Amino acid sequence: MDNAISNLTSVKKIVEKIIKERKYKTSLSKKFLEDCLKLYSNSYHILTSSLNKLKMGKFDDASYDLFHAEDAPIFCELKFNGDNQQISPVKKENVLLITIINIPRMLIIQAH
Repeated sequence: MDNAISNLTSVKKIVEKIIKERKYKTSLSKKFLEDCLKLYSNSYHILTSSLNKLKMGKFDDASYDLFHAEDAPIFCELKFNGDNQQISPVKKENVLLITIINIPRMLIIQAH
């Protein structure tokens, strides 16, 4: 779980740097990246909540939170799609983040 929080924080910092250094391709990409930052912030709170629930032995609640923590990278990537001709500058990072969030979730499911 700590790895998921750490990875999420890293991806968020990458997006903040892209915005700060104006390395986005279009103003639409900038808006999508700003939306992604909001999603990442929400997922950060969900992940920390999930970790606390896990420490209290509330495995079902922790698993439920982890399921929702995936929303940030998933919905961030959905904003960048072929229809709007935008390419996500953090696609690889988001795919990895989804995987890292899923690992503790699958372990919880397997254990219970």
